[in-house]
Amino acid sequence: CGDGKLKLLAGDDLDWEVWGETGLNGAILTLTLSADKMSLLAGTNDGNIYLLDATTLQLLPNANAARPEAPLLSSHVKPITCLAFGESSEYFVTGSSNGTLRRWELSHYCVEYQVAVRARQQGGANSTTAMPECVCVSHGQLVSGWSDGAIRCYSEQSGESLFDIPGAHRGAVSVICMSPLYIVSGGADGAVRVWSEEQSHSLVGNFDEHRSKVTGLCVDRARPSIVYSASDDKTLVTIDLGQARRTHCHVVKDGPFSGMAQTPVGDMEVLTCDNSGCVKWWDADVSDQPLSMLVTWSPQDASPERKLTSIAVSPTSDRGSGEYLLLATITGDLQVWDLRQPERCELISQGSAHSEEVTRASWSPDGKQVVSVGKDSLICVWNFYGA
Repeated sequence: CGDGKLKLLAGDDLDWEVWGETGLNGAILTLTLSADKMSLLAGTNDGNIYLLDATTLQLLPNANAARPEAPLLSSHVKPITCLAFGESSEYFVTGSSNGTLRRWELSHYCVEYQVAVRARQQGGANSTTAMPECVCVSHGQLVSGWSDGAIRCYSEQSGESLFDIPGAHRGAVSVICMSPLYIVSGGADGAVRVWSEEQSHSLVGNFDEHRSKVTGLCVDRARPSIVYSASDDKTLVTIDLGQARRTHCHVVKDGPFSGMAQTPVGDMEVLTCDNSGCVKWWDADVSDQPLSMLVTWSPQDASPERKLTSIAVSPTSDRGSGEYLLLATITGDLQVWDLRQPERCELISQGSAHSEEVTRASWSPDGKQVVSVGKDSLICVWNFYGA
């Protein structure tokens, strides 16, 4: 069973005959026979549970008509590092520290496909498997940044490898985003780099604006030549790709930035979250203090941990545009704040399901669901009905 092979044997003593055999992904850890002895559940160390015919060991169809041979149930077995939706609310992509990317289908909560990268990152005698640090889904492509400094791109529909950019950063690629014309990446080396979307995928811009890991990155919604980046070094930078230079820089004295988002309507302010548990609104075109600030904790909170790990503004949909703010915390909680009255933001919902840090949380494109992932290897799907 350690090699994933499952055999059905009949006989006694020294006389045995193989009646059936099948191969599963991962080492088989557990088997359970149904009450009528007609079907069999097999669980593997890859986090998959398969449903088989107990008399032939053939895989039985599951609810996913597109992939009837897929596992009945799936889960990650290592901490989940990244999450992204594409244009559809039916699918999202996750990455795990065991070097895998998975595309999930929300109707049946099943895996559409899995991408496994077996690259090794050098660390002297202690080399480790490269893991995905960030992922972005856009224009039919799944673009991911990895701990070995590479950018790897796959087809959103099939998971087929499209191209690699090895050595994109010195150290891990920590954040990544896309526009119709280019890919922008930020790294643990503090650099922001721009890559051509043409077939060569060549480096067309390099900006060494930060002294520490880039933790937030976004392309301006109205001006695709403007890029914003935030970093562990407590700086928020505006880069004009047309001028090939930094145009503004904001510096804070309190917690390092841990994430970034942009409002989809109005003045399209840039929002940052940080390690001190605060959200700040910025006019990124003016090198000045934040426009406003939201403190997400109170002195009465039981936990002294205040770091915010993820930030996202609700998308434009039939429910509105940018009316709600989604935050995730290092203690495993999710918060939704009402932004319709910016002068007095109100906490309208809080959810607790994760046992460890939430690494990423995201709205579905229709704004009706929230998906969160964490270091506890858990994926949580939340329904959101508005205020």
